Amino acid sequence: MRIVLLLCFLAASCVATAQRNKDYTIAFYNVENLFDTINQPEVRDTGFTPNSDKQWNTKRYTDKLTKLSRTIANIGDGKAPTILGLCEVENKGVIEDLLRQPALKGHSYRIVHQDSPDKRGIDVALLYQPRAFKLESYETYRVLPPGKTDYYTREILRVTGWMDGQRLHFFVNHWPSRRGGAEKSAPLRQAAAATCKNIIDSITIASPNHGIVVLGDFNDDPTDASISQVLQAKPMQAKASLINPWVAIHNSGQGSLAYRGNWNLFDQILLSPHFFQPKSKLQFSQAAVHLEPELLQQTGNYVGYPNRTFAGSKYLGGYSDHLPVKVILTKY
Repeated sequence: MRIVLLLCFLAASCVATAQRNKDYTIAFYNVENLFDTINQPEVRDTGFTPNSDKQWNTKRYTDKLTKLSRTIANIGDGKAPTILGLCEVENKGVIEDLLRQPALKGHSYRIVHQDSPDKRGIDVALLYQPRAFKLESYETYRVLPPGKTDYYTREILRVTGWMDGQRLHFFVNHWPSRRGGAEKSAPLRQAAAATCKNIIDSITIASPNHGIVVLGDFNDDPTDASISQVLQAKPMQAKASLINPWVAIHNSGQGSLAYRGNWNLFDQILLSPHFFQPKSKLQFSQAAVHLEPELLQQTGNYVGYPNRTFAGSKYLGGYSDHLPVKVILTKY
C-alpha cells in the first residue's frame, strides 16, 4: 500500500512540475522578399512579378510558402513557436497565404501587421498563438535619422500583451541595410536604435516590472555600436537595461547569414533583465540559431551558406538568405 501511495505521489509531483515548467519559443525569421506575384503600383515590387527577370510566378511563390511554413513549424524543437517575428513580407496577404499552408494551418496564429512606408514595400509583422499570448495593443514608430525629413524605411512595431500573467512588450525591427558600406550607413541603424531605445525607456521608467523583448534583423552584429552602445544591449553577465544573449554565440563564429566568406549575426532577440531574475515567472533558458540541413546550400560555390531563393535574378529555389533565430522562455 505504501508503495502504491509513493508512486501516486511521484506521479502527481511530475504532473505538477510539468504544469509549472513550460517552455515558450520566441523566434524571428527574415523570410527574404516574401512577395506575392501581383504588381502593386504604390510599391517597387515589379521585380517580383511573372514578367520580371526573376519570373516570379505562382509556382515559385507557392513553393517558397511551403518551404517557409515547414521550417517555421519546427523552429521550437519540432514545434511551431509561440511568438514569431517576421520581416521582408510584402503585405498581410502573403502572411495569410503562409498560414494557410498545411504545416501551419492548425496553429491558429493571429497576425499583427501594418503597411510600412518602405519604398520596396517590405514590412515587419508579429504572429502569436492566442492560447498563450493575449493581445492588448500595438503601435508603429517611424525611424527618422537626424536632418532627414523624407527618409522612409521599415517602422518599428510594438506589440503589447499578456503571457502567463506577465505584461510583455515585443518590438519587431528591420533596421536600414548596409547598402553603400557598413560605416557609411551606420548612422541610419543608430537612428533606428535610438528610436527603439527611447520607446523602451519610456515604458521601463513607468513600469519597470514589464518584460521587454526586442527582436529583428538589425543589419548589425551584437558588438556593433547600434546595439552595444546606442541600444545598450550587453552580454548576459553585465548589468544593463537590455541583455544580449547573442554576444557569446557571435564570438563563437555562428551566424544567421553569410557574406563573402564571413558569418554575421544580424538576427537577434534581446531581453530585459526581467527574464533573468530568479523570481520571474518567465525566465530565459536558451538562445540559438535554428539550423536544419535543408536550410543550407548543399552544393556549389556557396555550400554551407543559407539556402536562399535567389542569387541576383538566378532562381535557386531555396528558403531564405537568413536563418531563423530563437530564444526559449520557461515558465516556473
